[in-house]
Amino acid sequence: MKTKEQEDMVELRRLRQENRLLKQRVELLEAESSELAQRLVRGQVSRAEEEETTFVVQRELQALRMVHLQTNHQLEVAQEEIKNLSVILEQNHNSSQNSLEEISAKKEQLTMKEEMVKCLQEELFKVRLREAENDATIRDLRSKIQDLEEDKKTLRESTVDNSTAHLQEELLAVKMREAEANLSLKDLRQRVTEISAQWQRHLQEHKPDPPPGPESTPKKLVGGLFRGSGEVQRLEEELMASRLKEMEAVMELKEAKLKVMELETQNQVSGNQLKRQEEEIKRLTEQLEGMDMKVKEMAAKCRDHLNKYTDLESKMKDELMMARIRDAESSQLVAELTQKISRLETKNSEMAAEGELRSHIDDSEKVRELQEKLGDMKAELMTPSTPDIEAWKLIV
Repeated sequence: MKTKEQEDMVELRRLRQENRLLKQRVELLEAESSELAQRLVRGQVSRAEEEETTFVVQRELQALRMVHLQTNHQLEVAQEEIKNLSVILEQNHNSSQNSLEEISAKKEQLTMKEEMVKCLQEELFKVRLREAENDATIRDLRSKIQDLEEDKKTLRESTVDNSTAHLQEELLAVKMREAEANLSLKDLRQRVTEISAQWQRHLQEHKPDPPPGPESTPKKLVGGLFRGSGEVQRLEEELMASRLKEMEAVMELKEAKLKVMELETQNQVSGNQLKRQEEEIKRLTEQLEGMDMKVKEMAAKCRDHLNKYTDLESKMKDELMMARIRDAESSQLVAELTQKISRLETKNSEMAAEGELRSHIDDSEKVRELQEKLGDMKAELMTPSTPDIEAWKLIV
């Protein structure tokens, strides 16, 4: 019984050893198969790459062949052209000597034409500059003419100033006075001539007689007659004096009429001035009313602008407050996110450390297991070998 048990134990150990050896061989075969598979994959990849490179090289060779053929064809065409040109040059060489003079003459003509063209271009440039300057001067003159026409229109449309109107009215009044004075002077001259003529007639008619001798009775009668004629002369003198007084009265009357005319003209002038002043006052009042309306409109606009400005200021303040609040919130969010990120980083580092520790622990456990297995294998190897094991060793 003991021998059977010992044999069974030996067989079990042998079988275990065989299983281990078989496992090792299987692992070795798997490793070799994996290496072979990798080599196959690498070989296939290298073959594919070589095929690709060969395909690319073939395409490049085909392209180079096409280029070579094209270059050969171009060379042939160029050689034919060279031959043709050489023939043409040989033909032209003979006629070139005759055409050299023509070419030189043509060159001189071309140079002359180029010089003429340059001169014409310079003249054209100068003419264009002059035209531009003339256009500018014409525009300036037209603008000045328009300004003068506008000024003329404004002067025509605008009412005459008080000073010019007053001077015109005074001129009219002076002319009227001169005309009246001339008429009155003519009348007075006629009257004076008439009176002087009458006075001369009177003087001629009533000349003084020579002094009389001793009076006699008939002479006394004649003297009485002469005394009567003296009374007539006195009456005529009184008549002349009355006419002179009449003339003086007429002169005074005309002077009074002239004064009345002057006063009337002054009244008209003052009336016209008053009318113009009233018109100016109306115009100024209208302008003042318009300015008041404009001032009111501007004040209303200013109020609207102030209200808009205040609204904008309030909006800007609100926006600034909201922006500050948003900045504060964003800064808080950033701080929270940074804290979360730091926490996550710490957690990640902790998890990585834990994983490394676990992997190290697992590795240490595996190492221990392997050490134990090695110890078991060494212990088994140290045991006395059976004939089967020795035969297997010999086979290996």
